[in-house]
Amino acid sequence: MSGYPSKAKRLNRFRKGLVFNIPAARPIMVTGMQWTSALIAGMERIPKLAVMSWWTTKGDYTIKLREQEEMLLRKCIKK
Repeated sequence: MSGYPSKAKRLNRFRKGLVFNIPAARPIMVTGMQWTSALIAGMERIPKLAVMSWWTTKGDYTIKLREQEEMLLRKCIKK
């Protein structure tokens, strides 16, 4: 799987006869897919990624934002 919808892949293909193919104006997004992460930041060091996860707001595996935040917080506490 390429990571984005097949229609977007087809529309962004190189076309015969064009000297330069114009890049897409907007990023390709999959409706309903969300990404949440938690960073650890301090005053002296660079921020580090603590946890992250992909989740959906559509279909059989629907998760609400607050539930997802709670799950990530619990993972951080366990670590």
